[in-house]
Amino acid sequence: MATSASSHFNKDIKQVYMSLSPDKKVQAMYIWIDGTGEGLRCFEVIDTFDPNPIPGNWNGAGCHTGFSTKAMKEENGLKYIEKAIEKLSKRPHPSL
Repeated sequence: MATSASSHFNKDIKQVYMSLSPDKKVQAMYIWIDGTGEGLRCFEVIDTFDPNPIPGNWNGAGCHTGFSTKAMKEENGLKYIEKAIEKLSKRPHPSL
């Protein structure tokens, strides 16, 4: 019986995860495909849950994730971006 490539990939991911030290670290790996098949990228992030202090030498977590809709990317998309900002400003995230 043949073994699929994805089953080997899943075992490799599990092995890497199990090798992490149990000190509140999370490792995430994901693959991004742009739809054409030419823009394949693999990202790996190791995150901790320790907060960064704002005073002093603070530059954030070093991670940025952007979200946009099709309308936001098209011509006159700025009005959709501004509408989203307005909606988000009315309900701040409870952790802020």
